[in-house]
Amino acid sequence: MAKKKKKLIGKNKAQWIHVRKRCLQRTGIEMTKELSSQLVSKITTGHPEAEFIEKQSNRVTIWDIKHEIDGEDFVFRAVYDKMRKNIVTILNNADKGRLPVLNLPKITAIRKAAGKENAEDSNNE
Repeated sequence: MAKKKKKLIGKNKAQWIHVRKRCLQRTGIEMTKELSSQLVSKITTGHPEAEFIEKQSNRVTIWDIKHEIDGEDFVFRAVYDKMRKNIVTILNNADKGRLPVLNLPKITAIRKAAGKENAEDSNNE
């Protein structure tokens, strides 16, 4: 019997899964198709509640979108994919659209340290 091929999901579907997970994780709000389409509509129509923040590439931009849910105002920091016309992810508002820079030692220093440890281990044997 032939093996079943795994059905691969497209980028559009993968982005949708990602945005639902991140929106719930970062804001506590469940992203629905209706909410997503309202946010995308605000971006594409140039609504005054959608504020452009930064262009990351020819395809991806970052927006702050004000939206009312159950009488409460929220501001979503959204990464928008204009090619697929959907939201890629929701960022924490504190991130200001950027990931924190980590202070990591240079890779060459790590390799040198690892090389010294290996040399010492082989000398002890």
